[in-house]
Amino acid sequence: MNTPTHRDWFGLDVFRPGPDFCRPQGECYLLDSVGSTSDFLLGRGEPASGRRCLWREWGWEAQPVARHTPPLLPAPGTLAVARRQTHGRGRQGRHWQDCGGLFLSWVWRFDLQVLRAGLPVWMGLITALALGEQYGLNIQLKWPNDLLVGGRKLGGFLIDRIGTVPAGTVVVGLGLNLGATKVDLPPSLLTRATSLQMLLGSSPQPAEVAGVVLARLGAERARFEGEGWQPFSRSFMRLDWLAGRAVTLTTGKRIVQGYAGGIDRQGALIVITPGGPTGHLRAGDVHLTEPEPGDPRVTALVSAPPAGTGRRGFDFSGSDAPEDHLTTSRRKPEGG
Repeated sequence: MNTPTHRDWFGLDVFRPGPDFCRPQGECYLLDSVGSTSDFLLGRGEPASGRRCLWREWGWEAQPVARHTPPLLPAPGTLAVARRQTHGRGRQGRHWQDCGGLFLSWVWRFDLQVLRAGLPVWMGLITALALGEQYGLNIQLKWPNDLLVGGRKLGGFLIDRIGTVPAGTVVVGLGLNLGATKVDLPPSLLTRATSLQMLLGSSPQPAEVAGVVLARLGAERARFEGEGWQPFSRSFMRLDWLAGRAVTLTTGKRIVQGYAGGIDRQGALIVITPGGPTGHLRAGDVHLTEPEPGDPRVTALVSAPPAGTGRRGFDFSGSDAPEDHLTTSRRKPEGG
């Protein structure tokens, strides 16, 4: 007999992520502990214990607890959420610290043109808007997809492009700090991270937060696919945490210094340098600190930000960078 969904840690009975997920054959894995929810949907890692939940006309039906092998080729709209992550991944291969939060991944499919239009940046923007409106928070976006409140990180995205299935299929991973307090944070994160608990004085159910984000992404998706960045330009400029700031961006073997000047129509970061708008950088690490003087890889920092930097709108001149925000993952052979 299935356990009533209102007893689960996630809050399945209030989970309404929108029509992309609440559909016939819709499924969601509620996992107690997993290495990474994204790796699970990529068909990698060890089996994980939890419930496979199926969407019915009346809501989600939770199946009995069982050990689940990472699925091979899950359908678009398949979700995985974990109570704990032991090997969560961040950008540039970093480890995501589990401080008690929402660990959510899902499968989506887009045209390749949309993937090349700064999809991770757009997802970060829509998530910042959705959570900010729902909980009355001033959430800003640090390019490409870090969510900040008061300069402290609330969460972020990682998007893996799956290389052995139809073009345009991705696994989206979202990590948000929900219930962490200052006591829960390691010393290295005390001044760099925050959580909904710390901001609101209480932590919403993971299902509520996930539903707010997924429903808003689904509702705005068609407009982004059809019109690109234009309808979202004002929102981006309003929430752009880097706008007008002196930045150092490291991408591969190159370091670029200048002032952040917004993004182009592909979601690439524009860095204003002595030669004018340059870079259109589609991948890399952005910091407000300067590298060691004399580093031969550095493009010199301009002495002052150009007038209107980061506030003049988008530069739609295109991108000359071959890199992008997405990583490409290939599934291991079964049993490998």
